[in-house]
Amino acid sequence: MEKRKYIHHNDKDRLYYLPEHFPLAPTSLAPVPLLNVDLNDTKNVMSVYGSVGFGRYSEGYVMLNNYPLKEVKICGKLVGETYKDFDMAGRMNKKNYIMVEVDDCSGINSTVLVKVRESLYLLSGLKFGENYGCHLAVCGSVSEYHKRTMVNAHAFEMLSRQTELDLEVDWWNHTLQYRQKVLSEPWVLGRDYVQILQSFNSVVLENEVQPNTDPDVISIHSEDDELEEIEIKTTVEDKRFELCLAIIFHFLNNGCENITLVDLSTNGYLLEFAPPNGIAQYFAEAIGELNEYGLLAMDNNEVICPQALHQLAIGAKLRLQNSKLQNQPFMLNEFLKSLKPLYTTKIDHKILNGIITWLLDYDLCDIGLWNYDSKEKSWTYAGQKT
Repeated sequence: MEKRKYIHHNDKDRLYYLPEHFPLAPTSLAPVPLLNVDLNDTKNVMSVYGSVGFGRYSEGYVMLNNYPLKEVKICGKLVGETYKDFDMAGRMNKKNYIMVEVDDCSGINSTVLVKVRESLYLLSGLKFGENYGCHLAVCGSVSEYHKRTMVNAHAFEMLSRQTELDLEVDWWNHTLQYRQKVLSEPWVLGRDYVQILQSFNSVVLENEVQPNTDPDVISIHSEDDELEEIEIKTTVEDKRFELCLAIIFHFLNNGCENITLVDLSTNGYLLEFAPPNGIAQYFAEAIGELNEYGLLAMDNNEVICPQALHQLAIGAKLRLQNSKLQNQPFMLNEFLKSLKPLYTTKIDHKILNGIITWLLDYDLCDIGLWNYDSKEKSWTYAGQKT
């Protein structure tokens, strides 16, 4: 069906999206921390997608369940190494590499091969033949070598000359937390945010004045239980606006709890609203814009506090309730003026409309009983529909 053209196939109720959507997965943004037993369970992209996956295969992607992984991070002790020498006439060749075998003792099949350039190997402080038991950290892409999983290292670090239990325990905790937080459920494109945007589109944007006002997104309204594909205008401003709204919805959905920038920018639902290229830049710009409005604050540890957003949502909710009781329109411009002492920059009325849409749809649950006047920039309670 046309509306599901982003799905390649369904395997045991797990959706496998077309390879063109791989950059939207949370596992595509940064190296994925894995235990070796999990890394050895990854599959060649082409074994899952056939020839359709060749492009992503050539880019170094592998699959773990329905998650595409571009780079991984592993830690473990060195249990073997082989030197491959391409030197000629006594001159070091940049093609020289060392094949290192790393074991993290995570299970029966817990060894992984690591191919590391000689220059990177020496830079880490290792000396060939004298490294058994050294504790290593490796980042790189994944491929196969003689039917074994191999990491092509682009970062290679010796953590300790000998095995240290604390290092192993910390690494296990880190990987298991990531597994529980990200990998324990199949990758699903962001349904909640799509639903709220649909409400925003149908209630607010469809009522924008025409032809003088351009819509920010193309309006759709779905009755289907499956995730719907949204066609979005591709201007930079529109993409950033959508991501700003998605971030706001995330905080409102989760009780406005603090979150680190890393956790926020690797959220699979939010990544659906960032373009495949320049994800980090779009997140930085969106967070920066919301910070300028005074809705979010971020400390030196990159912990984001949405307390101001929470207070604004409470204020907007009270105004909506008063407007309903007094049968008076909720005027956005008047409300925005009242915020000046608290928020240094005038908040875009479209951002405020996004917050109001969430309140009416998810909190007050009566969005169908309100009308939005884009010319007056006001919300009016229409009463019970018959």
